[in-house]
Amino acid sequence: RSMTDDTTQTGASFSGRRGPRSRLVKALVLAFGPDPARLGEIGVLGRVPAVFGRDPAAGLLPGGPLEDGLMSRRHAEVRPVDGGGHELRDLGSRNGTFVNGEALREGHGCTLQSGDLLRAGGVIMVHRELSSELLDLVSDTESSLVGASVAIRRVQQQLRLLAKVNLPVLL
Repeated sequence: RSMTDDTTQTGASFSGRRGPRSRLVKALVLAFGPDPARLGEIGVLGRVPAVFGRDPAAGLLPGGPLEDGLMSRRHAEVRPVDGGGHELRDLGSRNGTFVNGEALREGHGCTLQSGDLLRAGGVIMVHRELSSELLDLVSDTESSLVGASVAIRRVQQQLRLLAKVNLPVLL
């Protein structure tokens, strides 16, 4: 499959309407952090718990751990709950975890709603429900880019997001 096959818009639009094949996927979108190149990175929330923080094993975002000095190694966890939602829990972080400006107490969770603003250290993420058409329509194994570094994974994710937009893109 060529790159040009993926450049037309099918099932999603900037108006927010979803096409017949798309479904909503819950995700955390990196809105602010120490590395401007990572802004907009999307961590899809699934059926298994995901930890975020500075720990190399923190696997929520495709670019790897967040390099923020105000964030703990294992800062917070997002885990699925009954009904398809997700709960955020602080993991005893030094600087706290906040949802819409309210601090989470250690051991207590908060069920996330679309649009919630999360702050962990100096990092801000937004909980969103995104159309699957905008996320992962081309798997990493189908990419013609060679490499597995953080930078390549970021470019692959950006290409997947741009693949369904009917606009010229300069790489």
